[in-house]
Amino acid sequence: MSTNIGVGKQGEETACDYLRYRGYHILDTNWHCRYGEVDIVAKHGTDLVFIEVKTRRVLDTGDPLEAITVHKLRRMRQVAFAWREAHPHVVGRTRIDAIGIYAPLGREPRIHHIDNLLI
Repeated sequence: MSTNIGVGKQGEETACDYLRYRGYHILDTNWHCRYGEVDIVAKHGTDLVFIEVKTRRVLDTGDPLEAITVHKLRRMRQVAFAWREAHPHVVGRTRIDAIGIYAPLGREPRIHHIDNLLI
């Protein structure tokens, strides 16, 4: 897939595989509300984790994680609260993570996971 949407979708699938391998249980993907969207919602131990995924094929525009702005993190916080309100039966400490994936064609992707981002 060469479109930005295709690259993003592939990156989210790679992130889900990565998270499952590390013991995360995926609860939701691409969840939308009036505040925006969260790429992945997962449970990790007692934490309820909201994860933004950014994927790049080339680094001409910078590291994938550089695309996650303070504004985006604030929106993620609002989306996390909305998701929790819509799913009151799911308990746990709320955490926001980011995953940056550098996935050049024909090579194994490099994954950089930052957990518990402060906003």
